[in-house]
Amino acid sequence: MTTIESLAEFLDIDPAATSKAMPVMVGERPVLALVRGDDRLSEEKLVTALGEAYRPMTDEEIRAVFGASGGSLGPVAVTIDILADEALREGQFVTGANRDGWHLRGVEAGRDYKPQFADIRQANEGDACIVCGGKLLEQTAIELGHIFKLGTFYSVPFGATFLDEDGEEKPLVMGSYGIGPARTMAAIVEQHNDDRGIVWPRSVAPYDVHIVALPGTESYADQAASALHEAGFDVLLDDRDARAGEKFADADLIGCPFRVTVGRKAAEDGTVDLRERAKGEDDAVKVDELVGAVRGKLS
Repeated sequence: MTTIESLAEFLDIDPAATSKAMPVMVGERPVLALVRGDDRLSEEKLVTALGEAYRPMTDEEIRAVFGASGGSLGPVAVTIDILADEALREGQFVTGANRDGWHLRGVEAGRDYKPQFADIRQANEGDACIVCGGKLLEQTAIELGHIFKLGTFYSVPFGATFLDEDGEEKPLVMGSYGIGPARTMAAIVEQHNDDRGIVWPRSVAPYDVHIVALPGTESYADQAASALHEAGFDVLLDDRDARAGEKFADADLIGCPFRVTVGRKAAEDGTVDLRERAKGEDDAVKVDELVGAVRGKLS
């Protein structure tokens, strides 16, 4: 039995009663990482616990260190460093016996092997808070920013040092702090949209007003665009040689807060249609009153 699932089924036990072995190389040093059978290893936590990067052992390295292949590995009687998750600190577990096709029951940390302990498991939905006992909930999210505690991970190999107050040379302690503009935009779009496209809030919209010029109305569209631009609005003018339906669909997809449609009524009576993207209703407005109408909708 070479997987946790098959082992637990064969022995008729819960996967939580087993331990999972992950052999890694930290530089030239072999290390055996252990987590409970129903948990998954957190690569980021393992790097933090080890203090440096690692890589999985190759099949040849596993055979050389353990005398067995993957799926039958465990911590008993090995001579390399063992890093066990905190969940294995108490209790007895089924582990690999470092002999192909064999496992050991009742293996207990401290008695049968001497590990170092660290939090190296991935958090799971339903995990209890150690302070209040509340349960961890899992929801779909998007990462807008992140903070990495790098410590001396990069500064030591690059020789980046400073002199402390006693004149002693020490490696820089580093951190990384980042906010992703593209991810921020994606999160905004995820929350501000409809079945036709984006509905940008004005505070982050690429343009305030999207002017759609229908064929033959380019001069009136230019007039409206100039007036809005001079009033301080960011304007996108669509004067492409394209069908009206295509332009309207693109305007809805882009999702600027206001759309101004300049059509034949501009030549007939000097009016254009003003639409708020979020509401989807047109108001007839005189071209020379357009700036005031847009400002009025913002107030």
